[in-house]
Amino acid sequence: MAISENAREQLEAMRSLMDRAAIYRAISAPLALGAGLLTVLVSMGMIWYFGRYPGLTPTIFVLAWVAVLGAVLFAGGLVLFRGARHRGEAFVSPRMRFAFAQVLPSALAAASITFWHWLMIYQIAPVVFYWMVFYGLALLSMDEYAPRAIVVLGWCFLLAGLLTAPVFYLGLERFGAGPVDGAYAMGCTFGLFHIVFAICVWPRRRRDPATAA
Repeated sequence: MAISENAREQLEAMRSLMDRAAIYRAISAPLALGAGLLTVLVSMGMIWYFGRYPGLTPTIFVLAWVAVLGAVLFAGGLVLFRGARHRGEAFVSPRMRFAFAQVLPSALAAASITFWHWLMIYQIAPVVFYWMVFYGLALLSMDEYAPRAIVVLGWCFLLAGLLTAPVFYLGLERFGAGPVDGAYAMGCTFGLFHIVFAICVWPRRRRDPATAA
């Protein structure tokens, strides 16, 4: 049976992504470090703001993290654009379209849940755990071609969301958890997880066996 053109393109895109796994790991390390540090700083800013001026509203909470996400995506897109131009390739390549299609369902689910939590003026903090779960699922959707470290990171986020969400929801009624608690959760997961990931996969120079003696 002949392979359709679309299936052939997807296979070529996957093969190309697998061949470039080491390159993407090297690129993801500084991006992850920057994203982690920015998340920690914003989390600390939210906690400070809540302590000094109680009134960290759901709208401020969501807009702040959307801004962080936008900054990280812009930085990542800029790095990929410069890399594509350096290699003389199209920026929107079959590889990018394939990877985008893999993570799009998780991204849409996270965006929808965030919107409805905010629209109903419901406790906004629990969306953090949805973000963990769907971000973890997005990373795991790339397990066929992504570096192993990214798959491990995906499992860390998925398990963190699944294991801590019940405790957090139970605490809502008893302790009145709010946006500041979500800020703590963001700093401890999206912040620290990415920093640890960057440290673990940061490119290191291999020692030349001829000079090692």
